[in-house]
Amino acid sequence: MANAIKLLQDDHNSVRMICRQLPTIQSGAGDEEEKAALQLVSLLETHTTLIEELVYPVLADAHPQVIKESEDAHDKAAAIVADIKKMPAGMELRETVQNLQAVFEVQAEREETTIFPLLTETLGLSGLEDLGHKMMGRQQELMQAAESTTGASATGMPKNVYPKL
Repeated sequence: MANAIKLLQDDHNSVRMICRQLPTIQSGAGDEEEKAALQLVSLLETHTTLIEELVYPVLADAHPQVIKESEDAHDKAAAIVADIKKMPAGMELRETVQNLQAVFEVQAEREETTIFPLLTETLGLSGLEDLGHKMMGRQQELMQAAESTTGASATGMPKNVYPKL
């Protein structure tokens, strides 16, 4: 099964997991901290691309204000992600990730309480399955592209982040 909402919810849970792990990384373990930050960035960029390319078009005509608000939140998160990409391990990185986590939680709540129900209402269960299959294919493309540009295997994503791939 490849239900679109389940895939997106799995992303939300994975982001939350990584955000919980970052503060527990011991001081001086810069490589581990940077790798976790890279995982977070990769996951959020992939998630955002999937939402913007495959979910928003389904809802845009009927719910333009909802989509506009979500796009604005994604833009805010993207600016923070761009900062994180440039930061070495340390207190500033941890604080910026905490800021990103706060922005993410607001957006995730919006998706879970507004976007997901609208998507279910619009597509129905079979439509969610079809969209989920498209999302899985696009997700794999994005991960392969990230791997080829960064040289990191799936940009360092732990296997449990995308268990269906």
